[in-house]
Amino acid sequence: MPCSGNPMPIQDCELGMWGKWSECNRDCDNGLRTRKRSIVTPATGGGVPCKGQLAMMGACSNGPCVRAVKRDARLSEWSEWSACGDKLLSLRDRKVAITSEGGGRKAEGSLKEIRTCDGAVDCIVSPWAKWDFCDKSCGGGQQHRHRQVTQNPRAGGKECPLDIVQTRGCSEEPCRKVDCEVSDWEAWRSCSASCGTGYQERKRS
Repeated sequence: MPCSGNPMPIQDCELGMWGKWSECNRDCDNGLRTRKRSIVTPATGGGVPCKGQLAMMGACSNGPCVRAVKRDARLSEWSEWSACGDKLLSLRDRKVAITSEGGGRKAEGSLKEIRTCDGAVDCIVSPWAKWDFCDKSCGGGQQHRHRQVTQNPRAGGKECPLDIVQTRGCSEEPCRKVDCEVSDWEAWRSCSASCGTGYQERKRS
């Protein structure tokens, strides 16, 4: 059966203002951005419902992308062959001097080569180490330095040098003459006995 009551006021739907556009989804070339709005007042009492979309998508661009120039990779020159080791092998290598870009051709070829050593192998010694500390601060002392054999000779190769350790003089300036010095006497200490005969002492350094 019909009933009566307070009628609901008629209210048309109201949409809010559009929000700000979002940032473009691409740093360069063409992309997309969005913005939104919301319903401020919904329709009631038979009012006109909201019309129109709540989200919008639009085109955007931050300028054209910078295209990489096509460039082929390039290898460096080969290094010098290393000295022959105990296994009679010598090595040389090279590196990728320029990498490829923009779809250019990648580096091709090996980066290391090994070859066998034929014939005599000469002795190889390391560079001289630094001079060690002088064993005296004055009056003439000695200090030493050394080097090591890193490759022994083979098959009649050049022999190793005999001077593996070197010695030289150091701190040759004469030592300064210093006379003995003693401190003043301390005060006499208390007597060792409170009566009769005792003794007292004092000292210096």
